[in-house]
Amino acid sequence: MLFSVPDRVWWLTAAAATVLFAVTLLVLLPRPEDAPEELRARVEQARRQGRRFIFTALPLPCVGIVLGALFGSEPTPVILFVYSVVIGSLPIALLPVRRRLQRSHVAHLQNPGSPSATDSFATFWVCLVVAVAALAAAVLVTLETYGPAGS
Repeated sequence: MLFSVPDRVWWLTAAAATVLFAVTLLVLLPRPEDAPEELRARVEQARRQGRRFIFTALPLPCVGIVLGALFGSEPTPVILFVYSVVIGSLPIALLPVRRRLQRSHVAHLQNPGSPSATDSFATFWVCLVVAVAALAAAVLVTLETYGPAGS
């Protein structure tokens, strides 16, 4: 039933999830006005580099997914469903911890020689949300493909 939806709907869902992810990344970029006065120029430069990275690097994995959906052995709706769930879960995972991530980034800019310290809670949260979403997608695909046990 899940994959009885037409293929074009799955393509639109995957495209919408990708746009949502890109917008979330743009929102996550630290704003210069949130940084201390002496770091605002560096934060603005990092923001420009981040924007450039989002618009140049994000299409590459998306093209890989599209090629996998077109030429892979799995049906296109399955690949696009799993892709949409995982890429759509990233904004849900990142938005609650965005302030922590931004503070960590500004702290790294203040001490450029020190190694970048990863926020353990933010890392755990993002990994947990994405893992739960991927597991749920895998369970749904399995149930849809093979049906409940004993049937």
